[in-house]
Amino acid sequence: MPSEDYGIQMLNRPGLHLPTTDLQALQASLRDLGARCLNPVPNYQVFSTDLSSAFDDKVLAIARQGDEVVAFAAAVVLPITGRADPVVHSGLTVVHPDHRRSSGLTQLLFGNIFLAVLGEFPRGVWFTTLAEVISSLVHISKYAVDVFPSPRWEAEHGRLDRPRGTHVAIAREISRVHRGAMAISPAAEFDEATFVFRGSNDFAEGRPFMKDVDDPAYWHRDRETSRFYRRLFRKNKGDEVLLVGFLDPDHVRRVAMGPVFKDDWGDKFSKL
Repeated sequence: MPSEDYGIQMLNRPGLHLPTTDLQALQASLRDLGARCLNPVPNYQVFSTDLSSAFDDKVLAIARQGDEVVAFAAAVVLPITGRADPVVHSGLTVVHPDHRRSSGLTQLLFGNIFLAVLGEFPRGVWFTTLAEVISSLVHISKYAVDVFPSPRWEAEHGRLDRPRGTHVAIAREISRVHRGAMAISPAAEFDEATFVFRGSNDFAEGRPFMKDVDDPAYWHRDRETSRFYRRLFRKNKGDEVLLVGFLDPDHVRRVAMGPVFKDDWGDKFSKL
């Protein structure tokens, strides 16, 4: 299905301005989609029974066909001690099984999230993702700069295990304060040399997100970068890689206007 068939609704921290009845209706529509994709639907993120936890810190892009919610991405705005600007975490993405092969749908969701975030932080903002899905790591590694871990970092710095101070400070704060917001197991061990949370998904709330890291369905078409991230994981132990990078508007514009993404994103990024 072409991406132009989708209508996109953007909501920035809806818990801070929408009435409770609207938030309840919004959550019901998202949970209906979640029930088609996750078993069970976790008490996490926009699915949380605590509506303030669900929506106060979220930037939401919701894709609809007609009145039906077919996909959404819910980024999280995370305060970081000692930093004036927050960090934006890529958060949760859920796509209806019938739409997972739709052209440009995930790009459409994140394109709109990036526009919303960069509209608020026009000089750029630190951005994170946490995933066991290798394609997600590859995607975000291409849209951000100064990304750790990444093949570019390894090539530029000569080795992987030397993240910079900003990366380490953000990662430590996430490990210490924001595990709940990112569904990281309290028992997961954080490997500061590789930014891997070992066993991150190996608990009740994380198991719906566990993937087979060797399943090609979860790899990106960029096989070389996919292999780079695969080597960071143990075999199907629920590990997740934390990616920390800077979302720079000039770099995002260049990526969006490149030959791979121009058809899907070109018009959307004309305002950057």
